[in-house]
Amino acid sequence: MWRNESEMLNQVQHDELRRISGNYNVTLNLIQGLYFLKMKKSYTYILSNKNRTVIYIGVTGDLNKRITEHKNGKGSDFTKKYNLTDLLYFEEFTDINQAISREKQLKNWRKEWKWDLIKDFNPELKDLFFEI
Repeated sequence: MWRNESEMLNQVQHDELRRISGNYNVTLNLIQGLYFLKMKKSYTYILSNKNRTVIYIGVTGDLNKRITEHKNGKGSDFTKKYNLTDLLYFEEFTDINQAISREKQLKNWRKEWKWDLIKDFNPELKDLFFEI
């Protein structure tokens, strides 16, 4: 099968272009549609509690929806247990694989580095939920 989303999109594009070759408009629409799928936004984000003592790093394709879930106690067990509801930091990507890679990278950082990143982005450490 496919090793990643990119391989799948390339195979689908190749198969569809071969199947409908000769019809320029359909081919152009297909290419634009596949490009749109590839360009779907995804996010790496960091949450904290009100006292800023614990942080959580996550990844999502819908930042607003995911943060709402965390705020309503329907996120991960970890965020629910430590009441991690404040969005302090996020990065936007056009490929979910990039967002996942960044999440893994940040999770391997020292705690001090994570806080420096957050403070550079959000010096007041305010909840950014209403700004997304």
